[in-house]
Amino acid sequence: MDGNKVKMNKGRTMKVRMILVLLIISVMLVGQNSNMASMKGIRASLQSNQFDLCIPYFYTSDVEITPALSVIHANHIGSDLVFGLSLRKYYHISKVSTFAGLRGGMLLYTPNGEDSTTDYYAGLLGGAEYFIDRNLSLGIELQLNGSFSDEFSWRFGNPNDTIINTASAITLSIYW
Repeated sequence: MDGNKVKMNKGRTMKVRMILVLLIISVMLVGQNSNMASMKGIRASLQSNQFDLCIPYFYTSDVEITPALSVIHANHIGSDLVFGLSLRKYYHISKVSTFAGLRGGMLLYTPNGEDSTTDYYAGLLGGAEYFIDRNLSLGIELQLNGSFSDEFSWRFGNPNDTIINTASAITLSIYW
């Protein structure tokens, strides 16, 4: 293993972590300096074979921050833990509400009997929510993501490299 590659990978990992922390802080400051709508809820997101549990929170009447968690465990294979965060800006709040935003997070894979790997992702998102009533919505989210692989990860078929991909998700949200 080349020592320079390890230093470069650690530097890239630090940059991704720093960007996520700055995004969280900036969103929190925006919410604290404005009239908070304080609407919150729970969201289930289905994306291909991945199921996420999300906790949306409106900091203002049109800005939402949503932490997400996904846990996948396969006996005799390993576990996958995903931590994510998205920021949505709603443009027209009505029966059908459109939004655009940012997303990012980390994917922690722990295979049985082997070292774990950590991959990162960041991207853009856009979509719409159809409000069945004030507290219940169905949505669709389209994504353009960059994925940054660990040097030992085969998750995206490109250890220690970056790929760009598209994805879509169907969501069901309950607000209170």
